Amino acid sequence: MLAWQYQQLDFKQLPPRVSEIDALNRAGEDGWELVAITVNNLAILKRQTNGSASERSVARPGRVKERT
Repeated sequence: MLAWQYQQLDFKQLPPRVSEIDALNRAGEDGWELVAITVNNLAILKRQTNGSASERSVARPGRVKERT
């Protein structure tokens, strides 16, 4: 059975020099897939897991590093 892990990415919390596209591309490099963007600028992401108990817990949003 497929198991999914979910994460939120709040575009309002991005560092000033990081665009939304850069943040989504970085998340994609880590296996995250965009599901939706809400009206209040939250990106909802998912990625497949192997279904282990530790991976079924709610994911914490990743930190996005600022590009210089």
